[in-house]
Amino acid sequence: MVIEEIRPSSAKLIVNRASYKTKNRAVMSIIDRLENINIYVKG
Repeated sequence: MVIEEIRPSSAKLIVNRASYKTKNRAVMSIIDRLENINIYVKG
């Protein structure tokens, strides 16, 4: 619930290459969940 919007904000999901390769399922799961709640994911 937003009480008062002071300023818009954004966030980025940053994954290093080693983690992306070794933890691909976990990373993709997070991305899928973010996409499902209508957060724009730039690829």
